[in-house]
This record gives sequence, structure tokens and C-alpha cells, in this order.
Amino acid sequence: MKLKISVGVDFGKLANEMPKLIETTLLDYAQDSAKGSKENIDRGVKPPLGQVTKDIRESRTQPTSPPLKATGTLYNSIKATNQGMEMLRYGILHEKGFMTAPKSMIPNQQVKARPFISATKNGFKKIIDNFYKRSKQALRRKTPLVLET
Repeated sequence: MKLKISVGVDFGKLANEMPKLIETTLLDYAQDSAKGSKENIDRGVKPPLGQVTKDIRESRTQPTSPPLKATGTLYNSIKATNQGMEMLRYGILHEKGFMTAPKSMIPNQQVKARPFISATKNGFKKIIDNFYKRSKQALRRKTPLVLET
């Protein structure tokens, strides 16, 4: 009786490709998060601007809405890099909330958090599906290994 075994996968190849797969997936997620964060700012984040902030913006001839887009500097700084998503430092302050400085235009007030950093609505599922697809491709052998006894 002859036994024939055909192997169509190569775990060593997958292991070699894994760092590249992870890097690609993280970059995809960073790009999607940058896009989603900008979309959230465009839609307008909560809570709405207070009257004092609106007055300050009007005196500077800046738009009074949406929040986080007065000059567009923060908005334009949001981008994906190989290290993840980056933006100007004060973007994180707005994400989490902060106390204003004593000598600022609005001294010693709590600025409420305006969470805006997130991926797009369907982005995460698409990124994971692409990761699985790339993993399957990396796992396949170009020519199956055949063992006969």
C-alpha cells in the first residue's frame, strides 16, 4: 500500500512574512484612523462650542463651527505614518479634555473632551479581512510538497 501526502502550506514562509504583514496592517489602520478622525471633525464633535469660544473665533474671523477646525491647522496635521497616526500635540488634549492655562483667553476653565479619533465606520472590518487574505497568501506554497512512501 502506497501512501501519498501532499502539503500545500508553508508555516516557515508565513513566519518570515509576518513582520511585513503586521506593518502593512498597522499602516492600513493608521490611514483609516486619520481618515475617520477627519470625517468626525467635519461632521462636528460634541460638546458644541461655548459662546465665549464662538466670540473669540468671530473676533479672529474664524468659522464658529465645527469644533476643532478653527484654522484647519490641527485638521491638516492629522496623517498616517509608518509609526501610526500623528497630529499636533494639542489634538490629544482635545480628545481627552484639559484645563486652560491661567493666562489664556479663557483662564482656568475645564475644556470638555471632544473624542474624535477613530477609524471609519467599516474600516476595521476591511483591514482585518485584508490581513486574513494576505496571511492566507503567505501561508500557501507555490508548488505543493508531495511525500510518497
